[in-house]
Amino acid sequence: MQLIGSRLTVRPVSPDDEREFLSAARAGEEFHRPYAFLPLTEEEFAAYLDRFDRIQAHGFVLRLTGSGELVGYINVSQIVRGSYQRGTLGYGVFPPHHRRGYMTEGLRLVIRHAFETLSLHRLEAEIQPENKPSLRLVELLGFEREGLARGLIRIEGEWRDHERWTLRHDV
Repeated sequence: MQLIGSRLTVRPVSPDDEREFLSAARAGEEFHRPYAFLPLTEEEFAAYLDRFDRIQAHGFVLRLTGSGELVGYINVSQIVRGSYQRGTLGYGVFPPHHRRGYMTEGLRLVIRHAFETLSLHRLEAEIQPENKPSLRLVELLGFEREGLARGLIRIEGEWRDHERWTLRHDV
């Protein structure tokens, strides 16, 4: 399965991505903190892959269509079926590819896939209030702010607030 955009190809993350993913994650470790903590070792990458059972969680990599260079990742996880039909988005771009619109394009592709192929009704994004680029991104994509979840996630020993943003696929 591949999702093809104007500049990107989005496909499920696989063991073949390990070397380049780890290299990009290590190089961007400080860039992502404290918003994302990516695998930095082979063992952590194996555990990362194990999360994506393609039932309750799907993991994707974003690659430039021409060169195949790794640009970022998107996860749809915490998928709940039945009367919920919802999932939670996680995403990140690797330096030096930030601020080029790649994540906007990649998220549009994955959102369409989540609604049309995975038959989800609602996608949620939980974003730390200080992460202004991510807040701007979800707003640009049409997400609505539903509120502030105080002390939602424990990060580096501290319970951090997150804004809750949602996008619904109204059928």
